[in-house]
Amino acid sequence: MVLLSAFTLLWELFILFACCSGVGLTFRSLLPAEFSLLHKALFSLLGGLFLVVLVPQNLVYLGVPVRISAWLVLGAALVQVWFCRRKLIAWKRTLGSNTEIRALAVIILLTITFHGVVPIRQGLEWYYGKGHFDQINYVLLAEFLKEEPYSTNEQEIGLRPWLVAPVGAHNATGQLQMSSGPGLETIGLKNERIGQSIVTAEISVWSGTNGKGGYAATVIFFLTLLGISVYVFLRETGLDRFMAAAGALLAAFLPVVTQLSLDGFLSQISILFLFPFFASLLRRQELSARSFALFFSLTLAYLLAVYSELAPIGFCTLFLGVLFVRNDKMRTKRLILMSAILLIVLMNPYYLRNLIVFLGFQYTLAANAASLWDNVAPNLLTLHGWSELIFGGIASARYVLFLDCCTLLLGLLFLTGAIFLSRRDKLIFGAILLPAILIILYLATRTPPSYYPIAKITLTILPLVIGLVFVPISRIAGNNEDQPIGVLKKLLCATIAAGAAAGSVRYYSEVLDNQGMLRIFRDPRFLNVCRELEAIKNERVLVFETHPLLAAWLCYHGRHNDVYFDGRLIGDSPVPPSLPFSKVPDLSNVDVVASRDRIVDLRAPSVSCLISVDDTQGEDHTAGHVRYLLGPPARLRFLALRSMSANLKMRLTPRPEAAAVPIDFFLTDVDGHVFQEEVQGKNLEILRINLPKGLSYLELSVKAKEGGPRTGTSFPILAELDDFEITDTDLDPGG
Repeated sequence: MVLLSAFTLLWELFILFACCSGVGLTFRSLLPAEFSLLHKALFSLLGGLFLVVLVPQNLVYLGVPVRISAWLVLGAALVQVWFCRRKLIAWKRTLGSNTEIRALAVIILLTITFHGVVPIRQGLEWYYGKGHFDQINYVLLAEFLKEEPYSTNEQEIGLRPWLVAPVGAHNATGQLQMSSGPGLETIGLKNERIGQSIVTAEISVWSGTNGKGGYAATVIFFLTLLGISVYVFLRETGLDRFMAAAGALLAAFLPVVTQLSLDGFLSQISILFLFPFFASLLRRQELSARSFALFFSLTLAYLLAVYSELAPIGFCTLFLGVLFVRNDKMRTKRLILMSAILLIVLMNPYYLRNLIVFLGFQYTLAANAASLWDNVAPNLLTLHGWSELIFGGIASARYVLFLDCCTLLLGLLFLTGAIFLSRRDKLIFGAILLPAILIILYLATRTPPSYYPIAKITLTILPLVIGLVFVPISRIAGNNEDQPIGVLKKLLCATIAAGAAAGSVRYYSEVLDNQGMLRIFRDPRFLNVCRELEAIKNERVLVFETHPLLAAWLCYHGRHNDVYFDGRLIGDSPVPPSLPFSKVPDLSNVDVVASRDRIVDLRAPSVSCLISVDDTQGEDHTAGHVRYLLGPPARLRFLALRSMSANLKMRLTPRPEAAAVPIDFFLTDVDGHVFQEEVQGKNLEILRINLPKGLSYLELSVKAKEGGPRTGTSFPILAELDDFEITDTDLDPGG
């Protein structure tokens, strides 16, 4: 299993790097002869990547799925390699003997190894990061782009609930609980930025996996590009190979970067390498105005395609860089700017109609829902928050002060490094960072401050600026040829990179320990259900699960079948009850029932009834046991394969914060009959219930006891449903 995952990951990364490099050979005539081999490799690789994303993206909008366009792109790469076949042997010798390329190869291997261990150990198709909503959305979008025409609409969803998030749906009835009235619309992911998921879809096509199996490789690919770009940028500032490599690994191993990848922020991960590349673009005066305009246009078109929210910063960088960094004549500068804008429009023609609406929605959400996003990053207004960004969160109080002092030291090194930069390098950094700083200052002065976009922008530019901490170390010891000084200098750089890597290791350890939401995703029973669903084809499947994320993954793995699902959410996408799959048929028309812990073949059922809990305030999975949190009324769901009677047993316990309040619970059936009892925190045989064949429900609610102390007190969560079961079933032979 581990060896197969390792081989698959390496194959996915190899073919993606090879394809980007092959397509990038298209630009070889645009690169100056005086370019170093390192810069030729960088510009070809990234130029190829931009085409590998933008060309299939436009074909997708024209109705060509990635399962077709991926082979066209790969074919184009092979054609370029064929044209250059006579130079390949000479290039191979040059690459093998070039010390810069060897250093770059070490960075690539270390980055892939560092970030690949966890996905390999867990299995590429069973890697969930930290189990958040973003990853399932990106996987669903990649699968849609790979398999379905872009024109697929709500009426064509049919019995494919996994398409709700990518396609979108409109609720004309207003029956969703999350809606404030009729007309609620789920905006399809296909109408947002799709470039990052184009890469995932291409990887899955080339490697023969699904979108889920290509997700981890996509993340690692972009993290590797970050290391490559930072290495080239630091070499350009005058650092030696060792220090530049240490800076590149520091950027790629930053705990905040690892946290972004584990949280599933693929779009943000996919642009981290762009800002170091901006610096390389602006520094290379050898680039003609035509070549500069083309590469910068491709870069901004890519930025629009994968993370449109930060495109204004990229446009400002282009404007400032052309005006204040490039040494061209003013007429040439005007031509560069006008041609760049034209090229960007031509490379994203079909996305522009969705861009304005999407940006307006994102900016409004970020500005007006500040409290919703306060947990996306540590508090950037505190020293400890910055310490967490660079060295990761740490529970031990005795190390907190030490890491805070280290963060102060790095801050001083950064400021000193900025001072040591040449005048031209300062102009380049100003062109890149000034737009970001001005936007951050504006957002910080709002009332209340817009913390979410501030954190997003800061985390995006941090890998670029963190490399400057090595500049003063290099300059101070640069003129000292003493061997001990050189060793200490390298030891200090390696220690800084290792300190950051240690923080990322702690985050990865939490994933390997299945902490948080991962307890339910990594449950062997759930993984087995997903494996079996992936193998089932052309059956009628009923997904009996209400947890939004679990249901989303079950619907995804059952996508090769007709799937019925009557839940309210798939991931974070509301499900209109008018969609065909929401209408659960008679069980005689269902072949398989899938829940979080089992698959039941109704042609040879192994159980008589399945149970689940819906509409709770959450689930507590500590100590390996699930407890449902009760506040507003919840639903006990029963799927009886035959009509039956049974004893319902369950245990409810008060929450610690509500322990002083006497609490009653109420069970209400569909006919309005109510059973009331006090929550006593022990197993109770509640009542004998009759269950009809098919789906049925009981409503479970809790309430502070009338006349008890603190009767008027309201708690968001009053009690826990520790577990419930049905026993002593009596099947009705006539059911």
